[in-house]
Amino acid sequence: MKEITEKLNNPIMTISQEPRQQDQCSQMVAWVKAHGGIEKIESELEKREKREEELETLLFLSIDLIAIFNSMGKFIKVSDSWKTILGWTEEELLNMSWKDIIHPEDMEMSYQASKQRVDGPKCKKVVNRYRCKEGNYRWIEWSGCHIEKEEVIFVCSGKDITHEKEIQEKERLLQEALQLEQLKSEFFANISHELRTPITIIKAATQLFNQSLDQNSHNMVEGVYLKKYVDSIKQNSNRLLRLVNNLIDMTKIDAGYYEIHLENHNIVSVVEDITMSVVEYVEGKTIELIFDTGIYRTIRS
Repeated sequence: MKEITEKLNNPIMTISQEPRQQDQCSQMVAWVKAHGGIEKIESELEKREKREEELETLLFLSIDLIAIFNSMGKFIKVSDSWKTILGWTEEELLNMSWKDIIHPEDMEMSYQASKQRVDGPKCKKVVNRYRCKEGNYRWIEWSGCHIEKEEVIFVCSGKDITHEKEIQEKERLLQEALQLEQLKSEFFANISHELRTPITIIKAATQLFNQSLDQNSHNMVEGVYLKKYVDSIKQNSNRLLRLVNNLIDMTKIDAGYYEIHLENHNIVSVVEDITMSVVEYVEGKTIELIFDTGIYRTIRS
């Protein structure tokens, strides 16, 4: 600008200048005079410098990511928030394209979006992931439009929505877990009802056996006491029935129909009763079953 002003104020050219240069300077002087002189050019340059200062201030103060790309996707201007959010400095970004730091899975979608022209007050919305300098990715929600000057450029503003995305992902996983838990509860309820029917039939059969054995004094066949084994079938049938009822009750508890009332019981006694009920069976299989504990069970009257 200083050189132009000096030439305009001193249009006399030196002898060493070529005739062509003299003609160009003469044409420049004539154009300046025809269009309002040096003052108008200086005024336009001052306005341009002021706009650039305002843009630099906006880029410095912006909390969101602001970027200006050329038609090839190269960074032209970026805000200081790029370093705060993603860790990239302005110098590093000006030597890169947005394609260099976007997530590979979002490349095609973002490329197709960048090809769609949006001019004027309308803005294009795009959500994708950008790579931080440390290597991790963050979700960015972009709003931007095309501006056509000497070349087509794309101006956009991006908001970091990584935290919102993480919350959405947790909510999705929670909903899937709840649905899975509901399916499990329904499965247990259905299978419990299915198991209850054959157990009830077995119990009814044992009752008939007992009635028959009570009426018949001969309850021994080939040295085997039938009533003893029928009682064992009845005992284990009741045990299975209680287990099935507990499964049904668990589904009702999950649904909020029951309240849990916890009590302390002698676990040694419970385990010993179960073990002793199968002693004769395992002995018939030539298996030795030993229940040994250092805690003596309480003898109840």
